[in-house]
Amino acid sequence: MINTKIKIGLLIFAFLLVGSLFVAEKTQALQPIGTHIKDGNGTIFYLTNQNTRRPYTSWGAFTSYRNNSLAAVQPAAADDLSVPAGDFIPPREGTIICSDRSPDKGTCYFISQGLKLGFTSEQVFTCLGYSFNQSFQGDISWMPAGATINNCNTAHPVGTAVNLNGVMYLVGQDGLYAVPDQSTFLSWGYGQQDVVPVNSYDQNLNRTKTLSSKPPGFVGPFGQSNTSLTFNPFAGQTISAPTAPTISFTVNGQNQATVHTGEAYTYQWNVTGADSVDSYYQANAADTCSYPYPGSGTVVWDASQASGTVTRTADICRINKTYTITLRAHKAGAKDVIASVQVIFLP
Repeated sequence: MINTKIKIGLLIFAFLLVGSLFVAEKTQALQPIGTHIKDGNGTIFYLTNQNTRRPYTSWGAFTSYRNNSLAAVQPAAADDLSVPAGDFIPPREGTIICSDRSPDKGTCYFISQGLKLGFTSEQVFTCLGYSFNQSFQGDISWMPAGATINNCNTAHPVGTAVNLNGVMYLVGQDGLYAVPDQSTFLSWGYGQQDVVPVNSYDQNLNRTKTLSSKPPGFVGPFGQSNTSLTFNPFAGQTISAPTAPTISFTVNGQNQATVHTGEAYTYQWNVTGADSVDSYYQANAADTCSYPYPGSGTVVWDASQASGTVTRTADICRINKTYTITLRAHKAGAKDVIASVQVIFLP
């Protein structure tokens, strides 16, 4: 009797074990992680590294990831649809997306860390380099709102792709994150059309991390949609920020010189570590005089011309005017460096 009970118990245990394995097997997707599938209603899902299928809420959200393709979407099998449904997939980080429904239909937002950030005006929108031509439309009614972007005099929000003298960065939570190559950039759904010019506030951010290529099953690099601790999107090979150029620029050996008509004055400059240098000037009054200083308006020099001496004579045309002459040195991936001198012309 005891042996019979043991046998029955073992059979029940084996049955339960096989059943549990069968259930576990049925929760796995037929398609591999990182595949897009479409159900019978036309909803597109992404099979994630967390064993979920996450839906897109609009065509705009799907295409905001510029590496997504409808041609690559697979019909969902029964096993695919048995995978638990996950959260909605937000539009890609750094996307401009405009609401397609009331109550804010037509209002455009910037997507950052899973939040939609509004703009206080079109002027703020354009001064930060964004373009309506690169915007998408979709349902973002479900997304939480973040802080409103109301100022041009600030660094770009997290998720923006910027170009700093030919080197690509993403604006991150604690600095600029280097993008090592084009394939890494594209793997996260960004495109060249998403890149905006860097501003001086971006340039002052530290360069702290390097972006890694996106593995299958992940969505955005800033963590709002990735819960796995097994992958760090910013653990790529460290790229050190290049050393900024240096400029020495004087007039008569000083930062400012006062000269009288007929007197000579001398500019001397030396720029090191730059890829290119340009110069420009500004007068404090209407300027109809010819411009005999180093450069005229904006003139690009190559590095071999980044040092020199020029001596001029003050002429009548410039009496009672003050000129500010500025040199600006560029180096790929580094912050621009500027130096200015002033010349005050008296009778």
